[in-house]
Amino acid sequence: MRHLAGIVKTAVALLTGDGTEMDRDSAENWLVLADKYGVPNAGYMIGTMYYNPRLCNTSQEEGSVTMADDLILAATWFRRSAEKGHLRSMMMLGAILMAENQSEAVEEDDNEDPEADNLREQEGRYWTERAAHHGLCGAQYNLGVHFHFSGDTAKALYWLQKAADQGDTAATVNIASIKRESAVTLQEREEVLLIMP
Repeated sequence: MRHLAGIVKTAVALLTGDGTEMDRDSAENWLVLADKYGVPNAGYMIGTMYYNPRLCNTSQEEGSVTMADDLILAATWFRRSAEKGHLRSMMMLGAILMAENQSEAVEEDDNEDPEADNLREQEGRYWTERAAHHGLCGAQYNLGVHFHFSGDTAKALYWLQKAADQGDTAATVNIASIKRESAVTLQEREEVLLIMP
């Protein structure tokens, strides 16, 4: 087991430049090796490298083909780790699949297919719910936001409250905002009923 920790430590050093020159490619090679040996978070780390290349000091222009390719690779590595039970990978894969502006990149084709979009969203929600049910605060928050934008206020408040209970201040702010919106909507309905004959 010590050699596995050493592999990951070497990869992290290469990613951060801690005591050595930064080398993203070598870091990825070490992490792929760690993943092959079953290190749970190695695939997550690779997925993160592709999901947010700026973390590794690589620059990508927004809208470029390489960003879409990186997102596909990120989703592939997150899926691989999610299937092994890695909670943060479940959350990240879910976020990629549920995000409208990112899901097209995961699909790899340019056909606009509402059914395929719906299936991706369902799969994204599945992975996010798995992580949320295990208590991962970020996944709970993501589900709350997803349900809010989907129009399911009750589920949104449920998941946001779970995240807020763990100290997520953004969840607390969203809960207040949703309740304020709901109060305005209820008041508007009451005013309309009073005006109607």
